Amino acid sequence: MEASDRDHEAEDAAKICQPDKETDGVRAVTIGPYHRYPQDQVIFDDEYKWAVTRYIARRWAHFDSSIYLQAMAEMELDARRYYAYDFHEEIGSYDFLVMLLLDSAFILFVLDAVGNKELLYSGNDPFGYGTLLLKVQDSIMEIKIDLLRLDNQIPFFAVEQLYVISHCGKPDYHNDYLQEKFRNLVLSGFKDLYPKREKGRRINFEDTEFDHLLHLFHWSRVPEDKYLSAPQ
Repeated sequence: MEASDRDHEAEDAAKICQPDKETDGVRAVTIGPYHRYPQDQVIFDDEYKWAVTRYIARRWAHFDSSIYLQAMAEMELDARRYYAYDFHEEIGSYDFLVMLLLDSAFILFVLDAVGNKELLYSGNDPFGYGTLLLKVQDSIMEIKIDLLRLDNQIPFFAVEQLYVISHCGKPDYHNDYLQEKFRNLVLSGFKDLYPKREKGRRINFEDTEFDHLLHLFHWSRVPEDKYLSAPQ
C-alpha cells in the first residue's frame, strides 16, 4: 500500500462516524451533530446545557463565551473535518459553534463533578449548583457511556480550549500546564470504567494529539508498546 493511501486510511479511521441505524440511541445526552434531534427524549437537553454554561460563566472568572465562539469560528473548518460527512446544510455556522460551546460546557461540568470539583459552590448556593449536580449524579453512568460513543463526540480541542479560556481568558493551543490539567481531568472522570488505565502511561505533548474524548480514553488503556496512532 502506498504511503498516501495509508494516510487517507488513517484520516478516515479517525473521523467521528455517523451512527448505524441499528445502533441503540444515546441514553442521557447528545454530543455533536449526529444526535441533535433524537427520536427519544434525552435526560440532558440544550436547556440544561445552557444552565450549566451560565453556571460555569459565574464560577470561572475568565470564562467568556464570545472569546470561545470567536476562537471556534477560526477553527470551524478544521472542526467540521472531524466528521465523516459534510452536514453544512443541516447545521449552519452559528448553530455549529453554539453546539460546540454547549457540549463542551456540559462535558466540563460532568468531568469536574466527578473529579476535582473546581466548580463546587459552598455556602448558600445562589446559582443552583446543587440542583445541576444532583441531576448529573443520578445519571452518571449513562452519561459516561454516551460520552464514549464514537458517534457522540466533538473535537477534543473544542472542549480543551473552553477549559483553557475559562482559566486564562484567551485560547492557547500551547499551554502545556492547562492542557495537562484538562487531560488529567478527563482521565480521572473515567477512572472507574473498565478496562483500567494502563500503569505508567504518560502524555507526551510533543507527539500525542487526541481527536476526541474516546481517543484519549482508548489511548490511556493500551500499553505504550502496543499503541498505534494510525493504521499501518
